[in-house]
Amino acid sequence: MGYLTLAGSDWEQAQLGDGFVATVEAGQLKVIDVRGGTAVSHTAGTFEGNAWDVDPYTGVIAQLRSDNSIRLTSSDVPVSALVQRDATVATSVDVKGGATQWSPKWWLNKPAASWKLVIANKATGAAVRTLSGGLARGVVTAAWNGKDGSSRLVPNGAYAIRQVSSPPRRQRRDRSSTCRARTRSVIPTVPPRAGRAGHLPRSRCSHRAVHPTALARPPPLPAEAAR
Repeated sequence: MGYLTLAGSDWEQAQLGDGFVATVEAGQLKVIDVRGGTAVSHTAGTFEGNAWDVDPYTGVIAQLRSDNSIRLTSSDVPVSALVQRDATVATSVDVKGGATQWSPKWWLNKPAASWKLVIANKATGAAVRTLSGGLARGVVTAAWNGKDGSSRLVPNGAYAIRQVSSPPRRQRRDRSSTCRARTRSVIPTVPPRAGRAGHLPRSRCSHRAVHPTALARPPPLPAEAAR
């Protein structure tokens, strides 16, 4: 890992931002871009002389003015892209005819203004369900019960999962995966045993970040499922 040493004996204050260091020097608010091997400095504006802070996600510098108003100054340093840091996705799940949910999670490096999860039939490409949400503060959590937008169980098979997160500055980050789901309820044709009203086949989901991976076919449904 490399290190970049900044020398500034005249600095009165300094704060770390996303790819830059904001400093106060001789009554001026200065920004030092440290993304490259050589630091590049520029003056962002006049220092108000009061409390100030740096937003690590947008690169905006906020200063408190003497009249108690807030002055916002751009650092003019591009913010880092929204990226996935980690993910937790169950490799198998039994949705039990919609009673249980498949609940994946994606951890991001910064808040996302909104997110969308598109579930499509892998063979046809047709979307069967779209889930969405608003502000996600570093983690996107979704839940799918194996049903389409009309609350009907989708057919058994493989499904492509595409998750899109949008940060406040309209950068988009897509993540793809493949899910093989078995969701259909099985109605037995013979009287069930005592205490059982039937059984439900399992749903098996396998997640592969960024590049979908084909999965082995699940075992065939029992004969009574087709009736």
